[in-house]
Amino acid sequence: MIGVYSYSIYLIHDPILRGVVGLYEERFPGIDNHSFAVFAAGVSSALIVFPVGILMYYLVERPSISCGKKLLSLWARRLANQEGAQVVPAA
Repeated sequence: MIGVYSYSIYLIHDPILRGVVGLYEERFPGIDNHSFAVFAAGVSSALIVFPVGILMYYLVERPSISCGKKLLSLWARRLANQEGAQVVPAA
């Protein structure tokens, strides 16, 4: 099921990761000298990345895909009307 959300997670992971690591660096100066602490900050960002990625899928990606399909269908019908051809609806 994670594959459905993977693109949204991919898009949102970097800004969230950078923000979380930045917050850790502000809160704990010198954290960048401790690789395990930086790793822990990165792992803890997953607690934010996955829910936000899933939310982004439902609020942005899915409606955009639906809108794109509608626009393509309208465009195909318009072209068919101009050319007098029949349009086969998209799946």
